[in-house]
Amino acid sequence: MKPIADLHIHCSLKSFLGSWDESKRESIWNHISSPFPWQALAPIFDSQSNLNQAQTGGVKLFFAALHPLEQPIAKELYYIIKDIASSMPRLNLELMRKMKDFEKSSFEWMMEEWSHIQSHLNGPGGQSAKVLRTYTDYDPAFQGPQLVMNVEGGHSFYNQPGLGDAQDIHSIISNLESFKTNPDAPRIFYLTLSHLCQNMFANHAFGMKLINNPQFKPSGNGVTAEGKLFIDALLSTTNGYRILVDVKHMSAQSRKDYYQHNNGRAPILASHVGFTNLSWNEAMYLKSAMDSEGLFLNERGERHDGSKSVNMHNQYPWVRGHSQFVHHNPWTINLFKEEIPIIMNSGGLIGVSLDQRILGFGQHGEENISREEWLSLSSKGVKRFAEYNTQAKFQEYPDWRNEFFPTLHLKHFANNLVAMSMSGFAGDPWNHFAIGSDFDGLIDAINCCKDASQYQSFANRLADILHDIYKNDFNNPLPASTIDSIVDRVCFTNAERFLSENFTPEFGFD
Repeated sequence: MKPIADLHIHCSLKSFLGSWDESKRESIWNHISSPFPWQALAPIFDSQSNLNQAQTGGVKLFFAALHPLEQPIAKELYYIIKDIASSMPRLNLELMRKMKDFEKSSFEWMMEEWSHIQSHLNGPGGQSAKVLRTYTDYDPAFQGPQLVMNVEGGHSFYNQPGLGDAQDIHSIISNLESFKTNPDAPRIFYLTLSHLCQNMFANHAFGMKLINNPQFKPSGNGVTAEGKLFIDALLSTTNGYRILVDVKHMSAQSRKDYYQHNNGRAPILASHVGFTNLSWNEAMYLKSAMDSEGLFLNERGERHDGSKSVNMHNQYPWVRGHSQFVHHNPWTINLFKEEIPIIMNSGGLIGVSLDQRILGFGQHGEENISREEWLSLSSKGVKRFAEYNTQAKFQEYPDWRNEFFPTLHLKHFANNLVAMSMSGFAGDPWNHFAIGSDFDGLIDAINCCKDASQYQSFANRLADILHDIYKNDFNNPLPASTIDSIVDRVCFTNAERFLSENFTPEFGFD
């Protein structure tokens, strides 16, 4: 069985959300069925990465995300399920109420999820998992998943309930520093600074399509002064161990700001991303721009009467992939060409998501972006439909109606890898890729790997699809003799090496 490392994966979110009472929560080894009565949602809401699935799929290094729900998400879920809660026992209404009413701080909810994981490390039938505090704890012979803890969302360190984003940054940093030096708290390898809602550290990239709430719409433009203080406290080793910053979910401008502020201090991590295959130094390609009411805007975010919209609802042309019949998602939540060598030159790692939408499969709809950020991203100009329609790298997404073709799904994953490998890094780019599935992060996973139990067949088929790209795609950069090595590196070796270099007592305590 091939060893697998997954750079961003959840084992506890669904079981944790099943009750406000720990004694009534399911084990992190158990299968959680969809809480919704609509079977079409089952692939998203059924378990994708309980520890039994991970062990079946050969996951040796499980980079487990702690994620306290952001209050606006809990609020929306509460009102969605309030009248039909009896038909959805897997999503606890009382827990949603407590979260939406700020009965505890985000930090307290995060620590409660950590306690939930600790109480279920031993599974049924003698199964077991363990949590690593340093790479030296890693045991290749251990049969179960070995968890490396990370945190999704800087709001997780908000320590004052009831205040939302109106937190005191000095209190947050004090809380973080106490956490970093507490041997009873989990040792965190990395933190994703932003998530799906506004926070005080940086504006985020739009990612919540299903629920219309102003808190899900990005505002501002880049990393804030408070965010820079928080980043400094994360990266410091004078206040405990170093916590790396993950740029996933940060807006494009926030990522630019972070690369500059990091200034070579630490390797850069992008834990579960896709690739736009576009340059941020070229004109932005735009199909349409509207405000929240559907009124058309010009490229400066202005309505026909000259008034300005706070947010822009943009539609972009589809970006053709390097391989035939595949596309990239040009939303700014995905990486631009210039980011790939920046991350790789830092000694960093890029985890490629298994989310269909992130990889560029299917219709992507509108991206919401703050007007301030749009103006900075489009400073090189904007090209509209009539202009991009003649460009070879753009097209309308074809209505193939083949959403269930596993091979095409796998080719989208491979296409993201191959295209990023061609983005100008002077060394060997294949030493800087990993899998970052985002399983159980409520994703619509590619059909060739719907959950963690299918990783072995996924790895074998990935080798086949890369050989197919080598034989059939024009101007490809894949030497056939290295493909098996590439698959091993992407599936395990790169993440294991990255952990061995950056999760040591040198960067913290043993």
